[in-house]
Amino acid sequence: MFPSLEQIRKEIKERNYAKILFNLSRKELYTAAVSFLEFLTLPSDFKNSFFAQYDPADHRSEVGYQRKKKINGSNDDKEFFHYHYMVEECLKPVIDGADEKTKQFLHHARKIYKEAGGLVKNLLDLFEVEYPGITAQFYDDIDKPRIFIRFLKYDAKGKGDFLARGHYDKGAFAIALSESAPGLRIGKNDKTIKEVEHEEHTTFFMPALYFSTLTDKEFTPAWHDVVQRSEDTFSDTVSRWAIVCFADAKGMDVPTEADTHTVKEY
Repeated sequence: MFPSLEQIRKEIKERNYAKILFNLSRKELYTAAVSFLEFLTLPSDFKNSFFAQYDPADHRSEVGYQRKKKINGSNDDKEFFHYHYMVEECLKPVIDGADEKTKQFLHHARKIYKEAGGLVKNLLDLFEVEYPGITAQFYDDIDKPRIFIRFLKYDAKGKGDFLARGHYDKGAFAIALSESAPGLRIGKNDKTIKEVEHEEHTTFFMPALYFSTLTDKEFTPAWHDVVQRSEDTFSDTVSRWAIVCFADAKGMDVPTEADTHTVKEY
């Protein structure tokens, strides 16, 4: 059963995330993740060609593949792919000439995007009753939600625990769809942060840094990080994978690195 707005509000107040039902099974999400990891085995030149910015004036319009190396002492070397409805248009020449691994990955990405879009719509329908007009802020058109799916792979780190440092998400909210192992921790701050673990057909709704500006101050942003134990590594080359849906609203401020990585008291 899909939660009510009051249930979501209650869970956010208690722990800064809410459990939300999702149509896709853990097996389906796992299959998509493995397909993404197969895509990552392709040559770097090809993967790097799988990138576009559909709005030159907005860096948040970046879609496709990217690799990020650690900065500021963090341990989150990673590769990721942003799937958005504009991917098919912006990268059509690359997709048309792509191999079977790429086409399989895109098949799974489209499916997840469709299901996540339905989930976002259901959530916004709840918020619309109390916050009229909020739904329209998340759509470029009637069937074009301002969301993207991030497929994320963390590089292997060797023995010991390793950490994706604490942060708030940019934009309006995030929905943690799946990950390869426990280790995601969510809370209001470093004192209240606690590990969470996915159950079948369950996701985690997490308000991002500015969601309260669209709703009210009770929807404080979710402070979260990842503590990954070495025994939970996915493979010799992949410490962890995750699939996350991010939702953005029109006209939202773009936070700085300091804004997103400095814990605040609410």
